[in-house]
Amino acid sequence: MRNKPKSAKELRKFGIVVSIPLAIIGLVLLWRQKDASYYILGISAYLFLSAALLPASLRLVEKGWMAFARVLSAIMTRFILVVAFVLVITPFGLFLRLIGKDLLQTKIDKKRVSYWVPVEEDGPQTRPHQPF
Repeated sequence: MRNKPKSAKELRKFGIVVSIPLAIIGLVLLWRQKDASYYILGISAYLFLSAALLPASLRLVEKGWMAFARVLSAIMTRFILVVAFVLVITPFGLFLRLIGKDLLQTKIDKKRVSYWVPVEEDGPQTRPHQPF
């Protein structure tokens, strides 16, 4: 996937948007008297000043940040889906089995003559405002 070069306006916006949260994190760490606060505040100041004075210097930083964001999004998407499956879908399925529900009617019932589900005579083609 090839991206077109970012304009100075976009790079300026990137520098400001990234520097503000970093400044907040740095100030919180400074308040808690952590040594890392100076590094984070320095990075924030560099990004902010670069965005204000020479946004083209942020091109490489933005490219690296976006590569990191793509990797992080791939990991987090899978993590969120796994958590949702384990915490929501699996317990719901186990609960339905526990109470004996078969929502998809997959169990074989030897008393039934047919598994055919009756359909209305007037199908979707006769009522376009109600396709289902």
